Amino acid sequence: GQFLSHIPTSTMRAVVSKGLIPESLEFLNNILDVQVDGAPHDTQVRLDDTVGGSNYVQNEQTDLLKRCDMGSYAQAAHHWSPLLKEVEFVTTTRDINQAIYDLPKDRHIFPWVEVNARFGIIETGA
Repeated sequence: GQFLSHIPTSTMRAVVSKGLIPESLEFLNNILDVQVDGAPHDTQVRLDDTVGGSNYVQNEQTDLLKRCDMGSYAQAAHHWSPLLKEVEFVTTTRDINQAIYDLPKDRHIFPWVEVNARFGIIETGA
């Protein structure tokens, strides 16, 4: 792992609503709904599993990551929300009309940038 014990871990967590599901993810979304008994998810990952540590493996490194996880609120988004050009080949007319992939992309990047700048991983020039 590339992490230090004194630097917080940030995460971007999401929960999809019926109006935000890309057409190509509807099948996966519906299967996951059944598998997780309706627990909140982003079409591919349960909200409970989107944490800065590990829920299933426990060792010295995962304990450290759990301590460093500063937590984050869930946002309304689907699992592919940061993508655009990468999903053009599966984007449907309905996806375009509903602006399914037009979510702000910077919300995926800036928590990571802020943490890395705050702890000197990225120099700020100050």
